[in-house]
Amino acid sequence: MLTTLVESGPLRLADFAADSVGLPDLRGVGLHLISLERCVPVLGALHDLLDPWEQEQARSIANRNRRTAHIASRALIRLALSEFSGKMVHPDAWRFTTNPYGKLTLARANRRKLSFSISYAMSMLAIGISENPQIGIDLEPIPDWTYADVTWDSLTERETLTLLSLPAVERYPAFLKIWTLKEAYTKCLGVGVSLDFRDIEVSFNPTRVTARTPRPVLILHQHEVATADRRFMLAL
Repeated sequence: MLTTLVESGPLRLADFAADSVGLPDLRGVGLHLISLERCVPVLGALHDLLDPWEQEQARSIANRNRRTAHIASRALIRLALSEFSGKMVHPDAWRFTTNPYGKLTLARANRRKLSFSISYAMSMLAIGISENPQIGIDLEPIPDWTYADVTWDSLTERETLTLLSLPAVERYPAFLKIWTLKEAYTKCLGVGVSLDFRDIEVSFNPTRVTARTPRPVLILHQHEVATADRRFMLAL
């Protein structure tokens, strides 16, 4: 059984927030950037918020960092949902399930039609809460080096030609914008990797994501967020 290392009263979402610059304030969206390192001292208390099946999942994760991320994300989603709903629901009252594609969702229908999405990047956790429509979020670190590898087989022909037309130094930053938007799009739809990224096309001005299959066209948001020692690309 995991033990609480620090007893410091009720858990507050703000205590786990990362020191960051650039996190957008979007109407109707609760957006949080969490430092997983700040979760470690009270991991036991966070663990206690989980349902038994989620605790069993945590015990099955051998990697310590992944186990910490699993526990922290499940607990902090509950705190974020309660905060977004005006604390009308206690954090330990929220129940989760997964859809056929593995997306974590609320187990019971709720009058406000709340939805949430999470994304991990290094020691950071991004949480997004929305009240109808659905939300998808992706967070990716921006590398310090310029010539990172582009995953070409995730791009459409038009996207590939667009990147090839850019100077080599600009290709990976452009690719990262495309990649995060595609991730956010599939998370919003709740279909995960079942939708081939080559069947999804990103365009800008406005930032729009379109699927070749019968899927909705979504206009998403994209922002660069910075912590003390790292920059991230955020899409939702």
